[in-house]
Amino acid sequence: MISSFINVYGWPDLRMTYRLSTQVKPLIWVEAQVEKHSRSRVEIMMKARSQFKERSTATNVEIEVSVPYDATNPNIRTSMGSAAYAPEGDAMVWKVKSFPGGKEYMCRAEFSLPSITSEEATAERKAPIRVKFEIPYFTVSGIHVVHLIMLQILYRWFSL
Repeated sequence: MISSFINVYGWPDLRMTYRLSTQVKPLIWVEAQVEKHSRSRVEIMMKARSQFKERSTATNVEIEVSVPYDATNPNIRTSMGSAAYAPEGDAMVWKVKSFPGGKEYMCRAEFSLPSITSEEATAERKAPIRVKFEIPYFTVSGIHVVHLIMLQILYRWFSL
């Protein structure tokens, strides 16, 4: 395991980064189902499930899923949090402030599509679902820091 502590120009913010060589299951599992109804609308159903223990809570969760570039008139409903259409990125962004462990939430969105399409069928792109979140005091590897000593080294530069 490689570990390093990063403290960029500030004392209170201490972060640890590390690399694992083993497979890890996703902490928040997102399933998305896209249904096209005729050529006039598309429906997206997402289910997000936290796969960590109940005592932990993910904060500032953002789930971004791509939508067709010509989608309009969004109608979005969520069981928790809020979701919005981001036309500049051809995406829908679902935000949940607090996502406790062992919970599952749903988001359903319906978009209108233009009734006139080109004769050539363009292949639908399947962009990955982007999930961003923070879990304070949680490490995937299970590493637990019990005692930490910080040393501050002052460098003095002298000019000749």
